[in-house]
Amino acid sequence: MNAGLHNYLHKKILLFTLVSFLVLTGNSQTKIDSITDLVEKASKNIKSKEDKKHYIDLLTSLSSHYTYDNIDSLKSISERVYKLSNTINYKKGKADAIAHLAYYNSYQGNSELALQQLNEALKLAREGDYIRGQINILNQIGSENAYIGKNSDALKAYLEGSDIALANNNKVQLSFIKDNTASLYATQKDYKQSIALYKEVDKLNKEIGNPIYIAETRANMSDIYIRTNQLDLATKYIDNSIATFEKHNDKEWLSYCYINKARILIQQNQPKFALKWLDISENILNDLTDDRTVVSLENAKAKAYLGLKQTDKAEESVNKAIEIGSRFNLLEELEEAYETLYLIHKQNNDTDLALESLEMFKKTSDSILRRENSNSLGAFKTRTEYERQKRDTEADAKKEIDKHQNYLYIAIAALVVLSFILLLIKIQANTRKKLYNQLIEQTKVLKKRENELENINKTKDKLFSIIGHDLRNPIAALQSLLDMFVAKDVEAEDFMRFIPKLKSDVDALFFTLTNLLSME
Repeated sequence: MNAGLHNYLHKKILLFTLVSFLVLTGNSQTKIDSITDLVEKASKNIKSKEDKKHYIDLLTSLSSHYTYDNIDSLKSISERVYKLSNTINYKKGKADAIAHLAYYNSYQGNSELALQQLNEALKLAREGDYIRGQINILNQIGSENAYIGKNSDALKAYLEGSDIALANNNKVQLSFIKDNTASLYATQKDYKQSIALYKEVDKLNKEIGNPIYIAETRANMSDIYIRTNQLDLATKYIDNSIATFEKHNDKEWLSYCYINKARILIQQNQPKFALKWLDISENILNDLTDDRTVVSLENAKAKAYLGLKQTDKAEESVNKAIEIGSRFNLLEELEEAYETLYLIHKQNNDTDLALESLEMFKKTSDSILRRENSNSLGAFKTRTEYERQKRDTEADAKKEIDKHQNYLYIAIAALVVLSFILLLIKIQANTRKKLYNQLIEQTKVLKKRENELENINKTKDKLFSIIGHDLRNPIAALQSLLDMFVAKDVEAEDFMRFIPKLKSDVDALFFTLTNLLSME
C-alpha cells in the first residue's frame, strides 16, 4: 500500500490551489524565480492598502512553491505573510499564512498543532468571506485527519468543503476535494466507492479541461486498480498520466507514477524492470523534503529485491520503510513492510525472525482492522449526522425564509391598507378643498347679493319716502278740508267749490296707489 505518498500528493493539490494565480505546469525553480521577480517589483510599488494585499498574495504564492523545495523557506515566508497581513487586518492573507504554517507543523509530525492552526485559519476565512480559502482549508483539515486515522473527521471536512464548492460552482476545487474523498474511501478499502468517486472526478476534470488534473486523478485511479489486481486498467491509466507529467515536467507526481508503474511490474513478476522505474523515482524523491514520500518507494524496492532474491538489499529497504512508517504511524505501510520482512526471513530460512515478523504483521493488521471498523462506522455516522445537520439547517433556513415571507406579506398588507387610508385622506382633503372653494364662491355671491339688497333697501326707503310724501300731502289737504267742513268753519257752498280739486287729488292718489300695487 502506498497511502503515505498517496496522501502527500493530495496535500500537494491543496497547497497549489491556495492562491488563484498559481500555475501547475513548468519547472519548479523557474516558477519560483518568476514569482520572486514579481515579489521584488511589487515590494517597490506599495502605495496603497490594495498594493500591500497584492504583495502579500505574491508572497503567499512564493511560499507555497517552497513546500517541496525548502520547507524552512515555507515557514519563514509564511510567518512574514502573517505579520504583514496582521498590520492591515487582511484576513485572507492571515488565513493562507496559517494554513501554510499548519502544513509545516504537519511535516514536523505535530498534527495536533496543525489542526489547531487549520481551525483558526478556517475561522479567519469565514470572517473574511474568503470562499476559496474555506474550501482549501477544509480540504487540508480532511487530509490532516486522514493522516492520523480520524476518517470520520476527515469525511466531515470533505463533505462540508464539497458543499461549499458546489454552491459556488467551483469545479476545480470540487474536483480536488472529491479526489481526496475518494482517497479516504481507498484507505478504508472501500474500493468500489472510491473508484466511483474517481470516475466522477475524471468526468469533472474533462469539463474543466486541464490535462494535469486529469492525469492526477487517473494516477490515483491506477492505484486502486493495482490494489484490486486490475493490472491492464492500472497500466492504461498510469501510462497516460506519466506521459502528461513528463510533458509538463511535474516531478512530484512523476515520482508517484513511477512507483505505481513499478508496483504493476512487481505484480507481473518483472522486478528487474520495476527497479529501473524505482531508481528514477528515487532520484526525484531525493530532492523532496517529506520523508513520508519515501516509505512507499522503500516498500516497493524491498519487494523488487525480494523478487530478484537479493534479500540483503530487500531487508535494508524494508527496515527503512519500517523506521519511517513507525515515525509517522503509517499502519498500511508498516503492514506491507512486515509482510515483506516475513517473506525475506522465510526465504532465508530464518524461522524465528520470520515468526517475529509475522507476529508484527498480524499485530499491525489487527490495529488496521480495529481502526477501519471504528472508522467505517464513524464515517457512516459522520455522513448520516452531516446529512441530518444539513437537512436541519435547510429546514431552519426554509422556516426563516417562510417567516420572512410572512413578515413581507404582513408588511405588504399593511402598506396596502396604509395606501388606502392615505388615498381616502387625499380624497377627503380634495373634497374639503372643493367644498371650501365652493363656500368661498357662495360667500362672495351672498356678499354681492347682500350689497344688492342693501342698495335695493336704500332705493326702497327712498322710494317710500317720496311716495309717502306724495300720498301724505293730498290726504292731509283732504283731511284738513273735511275737518274744517265738519267744524263748520267752511260753508257748504265754499266746500262745494273745492270738490273738483279734491277729486283731482283723489284721482292722483288713486293712480299712485294703483301703480304701487301693480309693482312686483
